[in-house]
Amino acid sequence: MNSVEVLHISKSFDGHVVVSDLSFDIRAGLLMYGKKTNY
Repeated sequence: MNSVEVLHISKSFDGHVVVSDLSFDIRAGLLMYGKKTNY
């Protein structure tokens, strides 16, 4: 979790806050989707 937060912060310093937020949301969504379909 810490590595993700550090990566998120480093990206926000580059001015890509929205992009990093979107990619993180998509990754989390795919993870949840995979868990739901992997019954």
